[in-house]
Amino acid sequence: MREVTCLLPWVELHLTAQGQAKTCCAQTDNYKSSSDASWKAIFNGEDASRVRSEFLQGGTPLGCTACLKAESSGPSYRTFQSPLWEHHRDVARRNRMSDSELPIRYLDLRFSNFCNFACRTCDSSSSHKWIEFDRYLGRPVHDHKGWDRDPALLAKVKAALSTVEEIYFAGGEPLLSEGHCLVLDELLKQGRTDIRLRYNSNLSTLHYRGRDLLELWSRFNDVKVFPSFDSIGERAEYIRVGSKWAVIEENVRRALPYLGAINCVLSAYNVFSILDLVKWANTLSRPVTIFPAYNPPEIAISILPVEVRKQAVEAYSRFLETEPMSHEQRGRIETAIVSLSQVSESQESDPVRTREFIRLNRYLDQAHGTDFVSTFPEHRNWYHGKV
Repeated sequence: MREVTCLLPWVELHLTAQGQAKTCCAQTDNYKSSSDASWKAIFNGEDASRVRSEFLQGGTPLGCTACLKAESSGPSYRTFQSPLWEHHRDVARRNRMSDSELPIRYLDLRFSNFCNFACRTCDSSSSHKWIEFDRYLGRPVHDHKGWDRDPALLAKVKAALSTVEEIYFAGGEPLLSEGHCLVLDELLKQGRTDIRLRYNSNLSTLHYRGRDLLELWSRFNDVKVFPSFDSIGERAEYIRVGSKWAVIEENVRRALPYLGAINCVLSAYNVFSILDLVKWANTLSRPVTIFPAYNPPEIAISILPVEVRKQAVEAYSRFLETEPMSHEQRGRIETAIVSLSQVSESQESDPVRTREFIRLNRYLDQAHGTDFVSTFPEHRNWYHGKV
């Protein structure tokens, strides 16, 4: 039997902010299932089995091709996450999906799209504050329907936890979710403080309805928060609309014992200022993980003129020569250079996408009372058509 290229279909169940199930966040197809189906039943259902079967046959399911696209110029969710589950490769080798129930090892829970930010790199699928903007821009609109208040949720949680090794909370903003605390309370009730807790959070708060989340985390053996920042200071507040950098910095200081790598989306906005974020993270002894933005396509680095992308490559190369950093961080910046270089060599900027970026930004600037060029003066020339 062939070795599968991705182990996630054998270990992970992802629940979207809309309550739909699929293999992982990178998969574009949702599993077909009834709303009252247990998570274990979905994980062992027909759609999940079909995904596993295609991988076993040496193929890549159509819904999983996003990773292949990402890997053409850098890392993907598969290359980042699948190796962490290598200790369960024997399950795939035994091809047990048809003759024995597979246990869920990794739960990715996104209870709703409720969020206190309207980040420019987001949409209404992950933030309810984008609903009106998406409607105006003609994008798909995802209404706010948090499934964390489903009366059947607790039963599903109880039924799944016995085999789970890790739970990942994202959103929306997971620290503002009722379901998040419900799950943690159930874990404590069952004595499952050994389950690893992982978060993707904007770290805008460390409390939920009077509960101190730091105190709650202190009861578990292994908690890591991977905060999402795209820049620092005024530029961070511009990209992540609704954020207050002074509050973020204070929460980072308080939560530092639980802080893992900082997640950053490399986009047309921060293609230069991302280096300031890396410098700031270095003072915390934390690396910055850099993921190129692909969606929405009008914010991707490919909308920038080739000359601007080349300038970014030069800036990153100089940064590597002058800034002390860990081997891990150096590797991540080198990967970003590869992404920028490949995009620069393969194509000119798409004038349609560039115009869409400008249209989007002018609309958002008007809505939020901000100004792109004042915040990012390094983009002045191409933004005003002078490149």
